[in-house]
Amino acid sequence: MRIVIVGAGALGRLFGAYFVQGGQEVVFVEPNQDVVTAINEKGIGVASHEVLVDESFQYYPARAVLNAAEIQQCDLLLLTVKSHHTRVATQQISHLVGPDSPLITLQNGLGHLEILEGVCDPAHIILGITYMSGTALDHGNVMNDGTGTTYLGSQSKNKTIHLSKICTLLNESGVPAEEVSDILIRKWNR
Repeated sequence: MRIVIVGAGALGRLFGAYFVQGGQEVVFVEPNQDVVTAINEKGIGVASHEVLVDESFQYYPARAVLNAAEIQQCDLLLLTVKSHHTRVATQQISHLVGPDSPLITLQNGLGHLEILEGVCDPAHIILGITYMSGTALDHGNVMNDGTGTTYLGSQSKNKTIHLSKICTLLNESGVPAEEVSDILIRKWNR
């Protein structure tokens, strides 16, 4: 399965490493050339927060691009950019979003869902909340501060999105995940 992660910050890198560990192909869309170069040369470097020395990094192979137009197909997209980058990032990857390649957003804050729905069909958008935590280190490395549960849900009445399949993929990759019907309530009550 090819997974496109939009934004190679701490959260994007952590999810990318877990997906690679689960046997998936990961491609990042990232505007920072230094991050793209580091990931393409070495992969995603992950260290535990308990031990942070150069020898403690484990590297996971991934690919990164500056321009989403270089990607013609994927099976799943994960949006991990800061909220103020939502519109531009979503417009860049909109050609990839569809019934066979849904978009998961793990963003906090107000207004990003409305932006996403203005660019992509709401039936192909999955809302998420994650309790995974990390700290971005230099250009391609991340410190894993802990893996908590990720909750996924859809506000769409159209049930073409297979949430249970995505949750299974996350769980098999080492990320505890659960499908929920009350994702917006959970988002605002955490």
